[in-house]
Amino acid sequence: MILTTNLPFSEWNSVFSDARLCKAVVEWLTDRAHIVETAVDSFRFTNSLARSRTGRTATTTPTNLETAAPKGCRRCSRELRS
Repeated sequence: MILTTNLPFSEWNSVFSDARLCKAVVEWLTDRAHIVETAVDSFRFTNSLARSRTGRTATTTPTNLETAAPKGCRRCSRELRS
């Protein structure tokens, strides 16, 4: 299973109203998971933000999209290659 999110785990309680449920979901998902942090801004968020400011569709990509690389896997501490 692949799951992506733009929220760090510390902010998942804003999605799940019950703290116990939030903890259970995070523990279940991360029990044997490889967590990859990319440190790349969301293209959809950047695009929608630009669209809301100008009133039209943005055609540019985030400036750091081409240069950013995944930091690595938190579980096995391996660096990931592009």
